[in-house]
Amino acid sequence: MANVKISQLPAATLPLTGSEVAPIVQSGITKKAAIAAFSPFINVKSYGAVGDGTTNDTTAINAAITAAGTNGTIFFPKGTYLVTSVLQMLTGQCFLGEGGSMQGTSTIQKGGNGDLINMVGRCRLENLNLDSVGGTYTGRGIFVSTGLSQVINNVRSANNVTYALEYEATSGAGTFVTNFVADMVAASVDTTAIKVGENYPTNVPRFFQNIWLSNGKFDLTNTVAFTLDGFFCRGFITGPTFDKCVVNKIANGRVSTPGTPLVLSMGDSCITNVPISGTTQLTSCQSLMLANCQFDTLTIDNSSISPAAGGVAACFITDRQRVYTPTWSQSAGTGPVLNNGTIESLVTYNGFKVEYYLRLEMGSTTTYGDSTGAWQFSLPRISSATGTPSGYAQRMIGAYMKLNSGNYIYIGEIAIGAGELVLSIGYQNQSVRGTWPYTWAAGDVLEFNISYLAP
Repeated sequence: MANVKISQLPAATLPLTGSEVAPIVQSGITKKAAIAAFSPFINVKSYGAVGDGTTNDTTAINAAITAAGTNGTIFFPKGTYLVTSVLQMLTGQCFLGEGGSMQGTSTIQKGGNGDLINMVGRCRLENLNLDSVGGTYTGRGIFVSTGLSQVINNVRSANNVTYALEYEATSGAGTFVTNFVADMVAASVDTTAIKVGENYPTNVPRFFQNIWLSNGKFDLTNTVAFTLDGFFCRGFITGPTFDKCVVNKIANGRVSTPGTPLVLSMGDSCITNVPISGTTQLTSCQSLMLANCQFDTLTIDNSSISPAAGGVAACFITDRQRVYTPTWSQSAGTGPVLNNGTIESLVTYNGFKVEYYLRLEMGSTTTYGDSTGAWQFSLPRISSATGTPSGYAQRMIGAYMKLNSGNYIYIGEIAIGAGELVLSIGYQNQSVRGTWPYTWAAGDVLEFNISYLAP
């Protein structure tokens, strides 16, 4: 309207009709103009879009995109807009729907194979419902192909067969995704709903908040500087190794029914206040903080103290107390067999410390080994390799041995070697075994409650 003089407007024929016609009086002459002419937005219906869910609105919407130009805003009034090819946004453009709900009244619906929307630098999507009709058509919901500083707010990307949202490699630095819902057509445990661009080693910070992936995962493969706060999803794909998925922060959400184990391979990252259903497995992790996460089951790769070899090192882990099933063995020779004896154990991870309780009571058919080697008890987490000299052992007093058959009580010294997965118990400079410090018998008890350092 700013580029059109009132004198150039056509004269109105009274009475005025049509919701998009407004009267303007100049020098006693009534002129008419479309209401859309007064709006800072480009209305897709002004360019022929119908929004009835059956008419192909692709050409009309593309005309509106061209008319809006860079940094323009294209407005989608309530309706369902059927498109048969990708809507290519221009730099700085905004697609704005009507209403305040991410599942509101403005829907863009896919009518052919391919991506639904392609975003470039400084683009914005807001108050839109995107329907990919994934049972019929292939392609992504939203693809961020290039540029930075994209904003996606109050948007739902539904019925996707591939990704609801994907970032190309190093695109999307400074992107903000808030109040976003995505769902996939196939509720597979391995379905990825959001794939964050593989930007390693480039630092490309992307920020996500209040995200609901009803049956999908986040793919963080080779991702640096990803931040997620407030979410619900089926899990994460990380790695491939700790040094390729780094400096990521995940907080205040929930991982529900991941199906297969949730395998985490990350470095210099943190996951806090996240209850995780099913099994969580740590493999190839370094400097990972897991705090207040309330795991159903937590397994830690103890094969090595080196993350490069698949181990877990320098990781701060807190977990609720849980039952641990220890192994009772012997360092050499024929080992003991529990039979009808009982062994119970509890473990709690508390930062870099492991709190470990064990109680062993001998049964009438328990055998005690041939005493050629020391008794050993497995550790729930590999021990730290820090300290000098090489092979430094963590030692502590606290093994309680009550021999009912002789009414004797002994207190032994527990030793854990550097990078070890077992502990042994000593008494008077000899290792505890089937014949030391006493010949063990039914009813005898060995018990300890210790804390040791983990890598």
